Amino acid sequence: MIDIQDSAQQLQKTVNDHFEYIQAGHDFARAFAIQFELTYTDFRMIELGLQLDGKGQATLLNSFKTAYQAVYRFEAPFAFGGLEEFDKQCRDMMVDYELAVKQLNKVLQQVLVISHVAA
Repeated sequence: MIDIQDSAQQLQKTVNDHFEYIQAGHDFARAFAIQFELTYTDFRMIELGLQLDGKGQATLLNSFKTAYQAVYRFEAPFAFGGLEEFDKQCRDMMVDYELAVKQLNKVLQQVLVISHVAA
């Protein structure tokens, strides 16, 4: 398996930071957009690592993709249109956003366990 531990840790940190940032009502900052793009790179690295693992990680891969897409659904409006766009599309769904972040954290913990074993 390729080393995906750094990507999993970075993705987890950034997604949690983004949730707290948006939850606090901060407006758009360029750094958010850069981090948003980098999380996609981390997502793709983890996806590739799970695909190449060769140990039947299809279930974990599917769970990871689903969990990431659930968080992406909340982060994208903010990254593309700032707080105003996020509020328009998602403000009344903060509980769902928080649950999506928690689910991604849970899946990333599983990714970290299998990537640690493979290292």
